[in-house]
Amino acid sequence: MLDDAHPETVAALNGVARSAATPQVGALHQQGAELYARILGPSHPDTLIAQREAAPDDPATACLAVGDLAGARALSEQAVADCVERHGEADLRTVAALNDLAMVLREQRDLTAAYRMYERAAELCGRLPGGPHPQHLVAGNGIARVMLLQGDVANAATELAAVLDVCVVRYGEQHPETAAARQNLDRLEAAS
Repeated sequence: MLDDAHPETVAALNGVARSAATPQVGALHQQGAELYARILGPSHPDTLIAQREAAPDDPATACLAVGDLAGARALSEQAVADCVERHGEADLRTVAALNDLAMVLREQRDLTAAYRMYERAAELCGRLPGGPHPQHLVAGNGIARVMLLQGDVANAATELAAVLDVCVVRYGEQHPETAAARQNLDRLEAAS
């Protein structure tokens, strides 16, 4: 139904890499990261996540890359707790940890918890000076993906439109991140 240049196709490719009989970080993850970079641009949140899965630099991402969602969740929850303790809630490192945990929850299909984590991350970003921040875009994209998984296409489109607005404010009309946000919204609207 979808071509190889659709973000959901790449998400499925990464899912296959995680659920293989002997899940491992390797060619499928690298292929997913390269496709995300081509489709969404090098700085898009989903591209960055895919690149981290292809070359994990922390234990939670390594667990996620090989399909150990329970291990990734436990480590991500601990990372959030550590960030809150060290830096407080009003810190971009805490927001990044919340977004990482939300992504793991989304992968586990614990959609209510994932939505709450993304929402909390977005709310905290809104209170930080100097915004809008890239982590706000990660949260907005995550919220939209959760909505799509729940079948709520109309609200997902509204969320993606808000992400596009933030991209325009932060990066301007011609930036690749803005183009990727516009493309995500256009694809969703064309599919519905």
